[in-house]
Amino acid sequence: MQGLLRHTDSPYIRVVGFLYLRFTCEPEELWTWFQPYLEDTEEFNASANPSLKTTIGEWLITLLEENNYFGTILPRIPKKIEDGIKVKLLLLSHKKERAKLNLSIVDKLRPGTKVRAMYADEDNEPAMYDAVIDSVEENNQYWVSFPAGNDITGDLLQQVRERERRKAEAVGRDYASRPASYKGSLSLKLDRWTTRKRSRSPAKRRDEVLVVQPGPSKGTERPSSGLPSPEKNREADERLKKLRAMYGDASAKTKED
Repeated sequence: MQGLLRHTDSPYIRVVGFLYLRFTCEPEELWTWFQPYLEDTEEFNASANPSLKTTIGEWLITLLEENNYFGTILPRIPKKIEDGIKVKLLLLSHKKERAKLNLSIVDKLRPGTKVRAMYADEDNEPAMYDAVIDSVEENNQYWVSFPAGNDITGDLLQQVRERERRKAEAVGRDYASRPASYKGSLSLKLDRWTTRKRSRSPAKRRDEVLVVQPGPSKGTERPSSGLPSPEKNREADERLKKLRAMYGDASAKTKED
């Protein structure tokens, strides 16, 4: 993986490596992979417009801040981890701004001067604190001490919230909405030109209704009940006797046996 991220032949080879990490890496490990390259100044063209150039570092920041990459929804970063990343990115932007400002006041940064400096350890996320310069080394490097009780991580998180609110107001209400997941998109309203497939399940059967006709009026014949008349019964008995006389009575033989 490091071979892709540090490749020297083409920035696009590096971009492939970073995109692979953005889509497959565990969210809590993204910052560890991306942080060393956030100030990388190698330029490349990340869009279809050949005149638009960006740096690897600036491009990586957009991968961490945005959920949409040229129409493709990026894997969602859990809110707690996302807030931590945005605080660190805000600190990084503060660091760059302060580095430019400090160049103009280097002669005033002496031991005992009160400043603001970044601090982080295993239990504390990186944040800016009140500090005092203890000593100055070559190449404008400083040793500082931090008075107890200073914590502005909450203030930085509030700044992140404020930036998101302003950005949402600038681009519309839909910015802050969650992108539709695959399952969620299945329940979205169909487009007006979309045709819905017919169900393969059989149509419901209609219940048959028996309509009772009114009774016959006087002077009309009653419909036949469907039972055989006595004359027909006698004719059937006569035919049965003739058949028994010709072929014998099978039931009678069985009883005699």
